[in-house]
Amino acid sequence: FHANVAALRKVGEWLEFLKEECVYDNTRIIIVGDHGNSIKTPAFKDFSSNKEVFSSYHPLLLVKDFGTSDAFSTDTQFMTTADVPSMAIRNLPVSTINPFTNKDLFSVIDKKFMNVYSSSFEPNDNKGTTFSFDYSASFSVHDSVFVEKNWTPINPK
Repeated sequence: FHANVAALRKVGEWLEFLKEECVYDNTRIIIVGDHGNSIKTPAFKDFSSNKEVFSSYHPLLLVKDFGTSDAFSTDTQFMTTADVPSMAIRNLPVSTINPFTNKDLFSVIDKKFMNVYSSSFEPNDNKGTTFSFDYSASFSVHDSVFVEKNWTPINPK
């Protein structure tokens, strides 16, 4: 808790600095976490089970676009950290072609459902480049993550 609060306070100070330097309004800012944490959160308080497990799949994602100086708002559309590259280049004069795959960044986005897997963060628990998944905490999710029926356990068989 203390580390999260301290980090967010520093982000606030940085945003204030950008405003003081008159560059805040003309800056796209994206702050994204790579994972959530198994904590009790109001987002899943009414779920019947797996409340803390689902929280670990709900990372921080803050976006402030160019020319935006409005108050904060919440967008509950289905997003993943994989959306960040497309958010970063949206409406900019840059190529959307991946130079390694030659595929258009926007052509490979398919979020009908997403599989989210749990595994140990300890390198010794995994085998080189092969991860061992904890299927009791792995799910397929679609549409809103805030609706319990949209989460389905993954059956490894």
